Amino acid sequence: MGKFSYTDTAEIVAKKHRKDISVDLNQLYKEAHSELSLQQTKRDQTISIYLTLCTIVVPIILSTEYINVYYKGAIFLILGIIGLLLSTIIIRYKVYKDVYWMCCQTISQLSSYPMEDVDKELVQGLFYQVLQKRGGKYVKHGEKRNSFRNFSFFASNLFSAETLLYITMILIVSIVAGLGLALACMQSVLISAIIGVCFGLLVFTYLLWAFFRQCKKIYKVLVDGEDDSFNFVFSKAWFLHFYE
Repeated sequence: MGKFSYTDTAEIVAKKHRKDISVDLNQLYKEAHSELSLQQTKRDQTISIYLTLCTIVVPIILSTEYINVYYKGAIFLILGIIGLLLSTIIIRYKVYKDVYWMCCQTISQLSSYPMEDVDKELVQGLFYQVLQKRGGKYVKHGEKRNSFRNFSFFASNLFSAETLLYITMILIVSIVAGLGLALACMQSVLISAIIGVCFGLLVFTYLLWAFFRQCKKIYKVLVDGEDDSFNFVFSKAWFLHFYE
């Protein structure tokens, strides 16, 4: 029984790999669009689950007299942590949704090329053009280096439906987390209120910053032109990896 050899495996794969690409672009488009819609559905379900959880738990805990105020705070903090984790998952859905949308646009453009001309360079080139068309307006070109128009990106995306939906989610997470810390650190009403408000604002600010940071990262290659930045976003566009 011989040892595993990556070199031998790579040679076998290369030998068996078809040089001519045969793929149904129409079917590929449908699958990419279906996956895009699935990301939106999973996002909505995640938000719905958390809101339902809060609707059930919060009134029960607040109205129960047999639970110590510090334990109530601990329960709310746990609920806040759950919300924070779910918020990061929602950000991931948002990033993949945007990438899948660019996949759909790239596949649509590929349909105008003969299949014998479709290769890695063409696929990645078209994907980059789609990326540039979507994010180019947020890039400021300088003589020495490019920079990202953070305020423009923030302002143009702040009032989109999915951003407002996300803000609603993290607003509830922030309130729950702030209330939890206020109860867990209960001293005087005023001090606890200040602690709770400050902590809630901190959680809200962090989650909003994380959302826009990850969304902005999609377009990082337009600023620095680095292969790693392009690979970060293209690696998620797995519908376009049919040439491999």
